[in-house]
Amino acid sequence: MLTKNPSFTYEVIDYNDIAKNSEFLSKLKELTLDSWSGLNHELRTLSTLVQKRKVKCKILVARTIANTHPIQSIVAWAMLSDEESDYYFSTGGKYSKEKGKLFQVYVSESYRRLGIGSDLMKVAKRRCGKAKICICPWDYRSRTFFTKFSKYQHVKV
Repeated sequence: MLTKNPSFTYEVIDYNDIAKNSEFLSKLKELTLDSWSGLNHELRTLSTLVQKRKVKCKILVARTIANTHPIQSIVAWAMLSDEESDYYFSTGGKYSKEKGKLFQVYVSESYRRLGIGSDLMKVAKRRCGKAKICICPWDYRSRTFFTKFSKYQHVKV
């Protein structure tokens, strides 16, 4: 458990292991800004790629222990990807794996400000090792969130 709050558990899942689980993928798509979001775009891209080959992407999930259903208990998730992206992020740039690993995160509104996003960022950093984390802040709140992690030497996409 990463947080002092014992109400949540965290798990890292290989995207290839959930690629055919439509209920799981639907939950992830539900937990995004909108259908046009970077997270949804990357999910669509990965769904196409995984039909041809294994993809290099981890899904980090946060679950509330108050709900024992393995999918409905997900309240936040993040993507840590080594796959190229053709999505133009709000900063106007595109992600390239030469820059590091692409990190995107979403926390359900009713679970924000509980340390879940920070915990997911810490998990991502441990998974990245020395590779840089490529972030994609989209608004003032997300830019503020990522400034807390300047010591991680992340790169804006």
